[in-house]
Amino acid sequence: MRIYNNYERLPVSIKLLSPILIVFLTLWTAGTLAFGYYAKNSLERTMRQETKDLAILFQQDLQQKQRLLSLKTRWISQENSVIQAVAADDRTLLLRTMLPIQSSLELDLIRIVDTNNQSLISSHQRSLDKVKFEDATIASISQTGIEVSDILLAENSAPPTLASFISIKSSEKILGTLITAVAIDDALLRQIRGLTSMILIAYRGDQVTASTLSLDSSQLWKFPPPNTPPSRIEIAGKTYMSKVVELPSLDRETLKIAVLKSAEETEKAQQQLWLIVGCFGLLGGLLFAGVIIAGFHVTHRLSHRIHNLTQATKQLAHGNLTTLIPVDTEDEIGELAEEFNKMAKQLDARDRQLNQQMQQLSNTLKELNHTQDKLIQQEKMAALGQLIAGIAHEINNPLGAIQASANNTDKALKEFLHQLPHLHQNLSGEEENNLFELIDQALSSKSSIASQETRALKRRIAAKLREHDITNSRYIADLLADMGVPETPELWLPILKTEQGEWAIEFAYNLASSCLNNQIILRAVERCSKTIFALKSYARFQPSGKKQLVQVVNGLETVLEIYHNQLKRNINLVRDYGYIPEIWGYDDELIQVWTNLVHNAIQAMESGGTLTIATRKQENGIQVSIQDTGTGIPAEVQSKIFDAFFTTKSAGEGSGLGLHICQKIINKHQGKITVDSKPGYTLFCIELPTGSP
Repeated sequence: MRIYNNYERLPVSIKLLSPILIVFLTLWTAGTLAFGYYAKNSLERTMRQETKDLAILFQQDLQQKQRLLSLKTRWISQENSVIQAVAADDRTLLLRTMLPIQSSLELDLIRIVDTNNQSLISSHQRSLDKVKFEDATIASISQTGIEVSDILLAENSAPPTLASFISIKSSEKILGTLITAVAIDDALLRQIRGLTSMILIAYRGDQVTASTLSLDSSQLWKFPPPNTPPSRIEIAGKTYMSKVVELPSLDRETLKIAVLKSAEETEKAQQQLWLIVGCFGLLGGLLFAGVIIAGFHVTHRLSHRIHNLTQATKQLAHGNLTTLIPVDTEDEIGELAEEFNKMAKQLDARDRQLNQQMQQLSNTLKELNHTQDKLIQQEKMAALGQLIAGIAHEINNPLGAIQASANNTDKALKEFLHQLPHLHQNLSGEEENNLFELIDQALSSKSSIASQETRALKRRIAAKLREHDITNSRYIADLLADMGVPETPELWLPILKTEQGEWAIEFAYNLASSCLNNQIILRAVERCSKTIFALKSYARFQPSGKKQLVQVVNGLETVLEIYHNQLKRNINLVRDYGYIPEIWGYDDELIQVWTNLVHNAIQAMESGGTLTIATRKQENGIQVSIQDTGTGIPAEVQSKIFDAFFTTKSAGEGSGLGLHICQKIINKHQGKITVDSKPGYTLFCIELPTGSP
């Protein structure tokens, strides 16, 4: 009752403010404590996450060392001196060869066994000096003949190892198996730890085999189960956060690595945190209590005007830039209202100006895209103009072959039709069969006889005909050689000995010539069709903003077909096409990229060379590389080659836009183009994402 009476005597302002102050202080205290507990738990989670990250870092480092060991083992197995020593079964030479290699590569163990699993040499050092492995495990891995790299546990008290197995092969057979190993001992764990804060302990069962701490290896230690979240553990009176990593081995046992992080720093940080939280809570409570009491007198007068300003601000935030606040005072709130009105007017003016500039930028972008499309087509047509003579040559050659073959076919058919009525009169049934077998042999063997062998073939056939007293042997030999008959089979020699022998050979020659000329015409037509199709595909240009599925290899082949005449002169073309999927992009623009790069490569190899085009699939896209053995790009200008209008060619030979356009197109596909060049070597590498419609 007394407290109630005292409360009734308090001023109204205190009555209104005291509940707010009490609630505020209560919430502040609760919030401060909640923040403290949250921060404490956050520190704990951070320590657990750091321990987990250290475990991942350890696994990655161990895997890297395992890959390095595998590379060292593969290098040793491919050394000629090692292969020769193993092939010769010379253990002295083998030991003399391997010891320097073991020392230079820092290998703790190196062993070579033959195909019968008999040890040729075995060299141990450091902590693996007395190591002993299970022979059955070594034998089973060696017999597989495949490259293996994993953890191998010793039978005795020697530390576990990172081991690598690989076959030593000659050009003819497998000679034996090379085994290398690095001990997972204290030194290796310290090397892996480096400058990090992690502590590493390797153990089998409850027995510690290696550690970066000074531990009694004979004592049994209990660690958390593997593959569980990090947890606290106490070792030698100190608390650590522990994460156990389980590593399988080649002999089906497991090696466990405990990754530890000291909890001392975290515990100190938690203590300091609580001290800071307590001081902050007390100081903040007193400060805000004073501010609330002092601000009680002005709150009521300002609240209404601030409310008006708040409402106007909300309208401005929702896009109503014409909102203005009445200015009825000259104090700070009045000045704020006046400045708010100025800001609203400026925002309205800038909004109109921004919309106008955005429209101008949109129009400029459309013009730039149109100009780029025109530049791409102009570059393509310019390249096509330079190639037109070669393309005409590519078409004229097959047309000439067609014309010559057609004339030869016409002449041969006339002779054949003239001789056909006399076939049954001049030859018996068996002789006819032999004659047509000769024609079949000529048609099947013509393409396999090289032109440089024709003269020698004629001499061999003529000599054989003279052995059988065949008259006019040279003329008949010429016909048979032109037909592509490699020898003179006994099957049809009786025909040649008859009076109609020469007539029969001429008959066969005319019929075979007609068929062969027809094959030449078909190949020439196919060549013309291929060239014209490539020309149509190359000349097509359909600029549009819509992507389509692109088969990059088809575009490359179109460009190579267009440049076929230049490439066949003195350039060796190597196609190294790996599997690549279709990508979403702009086919015509990518063809312009291949055109510019192939054109530059050909110009760089005026005296001949090798042009290599390779494709590879990547994780999220593809890679296309175009490599030449030309003059190369000077190092001092390599950073400028993608600049517009920059060219290293003489005046009138280049526009300086080719590589600039290439980079623009690749950037449009969200890809990347890089160059690596030196004298006698230039490589352009283009990476393109698979993309989406």
